[in-house]
Amino acid sequence: TSDLRDGPAYDDKVRDDLLDLVGDEAERLDRLVANLLSLSRVETGSLEPEPQALPLDELLTIRVRKMNRVLRDVRVQVDVPFTLPLAEGDYTLVDQVVTNLLENASRHSPAGGNVRVRARERGGWIEVSVSDQGPGVDPSDCDRIFEPFSRGKGSASSGVGLAICKAIVEAHGGSIAVQGADDSAGTGATFVFTLPAHR
Repeated sequence: TSDLRDGPAYDDKVRDDLLDLVGDEAERLDRLVANLLSLSRVETGSLEPEPQALPLDELLTIRVRKMNRVLRDVRVQVDVPFTLPLAEGDYTLVDQVVTNLLENASRHSPAGGNVRVRARERGGWIEVSVSDQGPGVDPSDCDRIFEPFSRGKGSASSGVGLAICKAIVEAHGGSIAVQGADDSAGTGATFVFTLPAHR
């Protein structure tokens, strides 16, 4: 914004690039503030989901589309069968989980890498996974990265996103874990969380 205000007259491409940067950073700060507010609700015990019948196919597709700038350097595949039943969950909170996992996947995947979002029914539960092609997670960090302000090796994140994911998923009665830890094959890590199916 300082460059746009005080700098020389930029051509349209440079001006658009600078405005995109401002937009990206504003959205990133918005997500960070949302996570910090949710963390304060977790710490005070006031995080209470308002469950409803939740169409995960719609939520996942809309969230990927809204994050197109964050995900612009990776290829995203959403794999949800038409037969997937509705989940039981708070739309806003589950959307926050998906947002955090997609942002992490984008941050850790190489440019041009694949990010895969998948949902399946498993015995009365809906299992959602977000996979990246990054370096994976050190096995010693698999539990710790879900603690507030903890970060994996080499991470530049705030350290609150995965803690919020864990709190939200567990408030719905589900669980969250990371698979593919310390992946030397380059196929990355997969974060998997569960939500109850709507009855």
